[in-house]
Amino acid sequence: MGLNGKKVLLTGASGGLGRPLARLLTERGASLIAVGRNLSSLEQLKQALAPAEIECVAGDITDGS
Repeated sequence: MGLNGKKVLLTGASGGLGRPLARLLTERGASLIAVGRNLSSLEQLKQALAPAEIECVAGDITDGS
């Protein structure tokens, strides 16, 4: 499954299943918007998967406020 030219919003990207999913998606050509609670972990993910196009967004989607 090729994802070249696709942009994927991946929540929970900073840990658990998110990290290996981010790797798989970028290996298949996707650009990512990586969302997670820990910006430092997201930035580490971005460095680890360079030169993939990854935009990091810190936030908690379970917080209703």
